Amino acid sequence: VKASYDLGRALVMGERHNRLEVSNDYNKFVNNKLSGGSYAIVFRGFGGLNNIVDKGNEILNNDIKDQYVSGVSLYKQESFIVGNNNINESGTSSEFSAIDISGCTGSFRITDNRIAFVVTGLNFNGSRSNGVLLEDCSGDASEPALVSNNMISVGGSLYTYGISIDNSSYVGVYHN
Repeated sequence: VKASYDLGRALVMGERHNRLEVSNDYNKFVNNKLSGGSYAIVFRGFGGLNNIVDKGNEILNNDIKDQYVSGVSLYKQESFIVGNNNINESGTSSEFSAIDISGCTGSFRITDNRIAFVVTGLNFNGSRSNGVLLEDCSGDASEPALVSNNMISVGGSLYTYGISIDNSSYVGVYHN
């Protein structure tokens, strides 16, 4: 699958706009080649008052390259797996996250991914680039979320991080 670099373009999009929409649960994306666009794969639960999450999605063994904003972006997801993917960006201008996870819960897994990118522009006003970004996430106390065995190579501008964890709890980070 190929797409242009226009902002707002996702190669795969699963999004709830309200609590009445059908869920995006237990989907599998395996052995795909995804190139270009703003995002390769986006899943967004509903973050309104009811805080409805999507569950059990798996993103495995994919070749993801040259997105403008993010390779994999997940919001309001529970107990998902992002594993054994190749995510490469040949020259992003700024504020790129290979794997961007926000508002997610449960015993999710981000393992065995290979991530490489170089920021060619400048990050301004608090913007940053990340190999893996976890923001407002919470694993389970009895079975924490896991970020492990990822190979991450980032370069370029200031404010570029391999793994960034903000306001998150019960997350184990091992052997990256």
